[in-house]
Amino acid sequence: NIKPTIFNKLTTEEQLNIRMNTAIYLGYSEDYKKCNLILQTLNHTDNWLIKKMGIEWVLKKNMIEIMIQYELENYEIALNRIRSFERSFSNLFNHPIYSRANQFMQIIKKIISNPHIIKDKAFIDKVVSSMVIKPSEQEDLQAMTFYSWLKSKMQNKPFYDVLLDVVNTSSEDN
Repeated sequence: NIKPTIFNKLTTEEQLNIRMNTAIYLGYSEDYKKCNLILQTLNHTDNWLIKKMGIEWVLKKNMIEIMIQYELENYEIALNRIRSFERSFSNLFNHPIYSRANQFMQIIKKIISNPHIIKDKAFIDKVVSSMVIKPSEQEDLQAMTFYSWLKSKMQNKPFYDVLLDVVNTSSEDN
């Protein structure tokens, strides 16, 4: 644990990144309740966070929050956050990198509205083809992380194990 006096000497940006990285670590270890608590300590508006950290940081924060609400089985909260996400970031979705974030959210919406679809082969094939666009050596690690989370749901395997498999497969392709 970081002593509050040391933590307070860090810049706001460093504090926010530490909190976000802690939340991500807790998500990898499937401690979703603690992850959610950490995310709640980012108690600023998205507009304030965009000014401090940038729009991409806030977009990813929102994606992680939605995943955590899904994991906590707070499906209505997840759907509400997805609707907010769609409104807040719609101007980014024309850019290829950010359009994938929107695709990711649409897949989560489908899974929430029809939980059995996650085991449907046609659905899985569609997810794989829509989420894996670039050759693995060019793929963004964070994009691989979001894809791995979806893949872990489809395979009913631990998220971190799937992430390691995806990353290791990617590095073997190089």
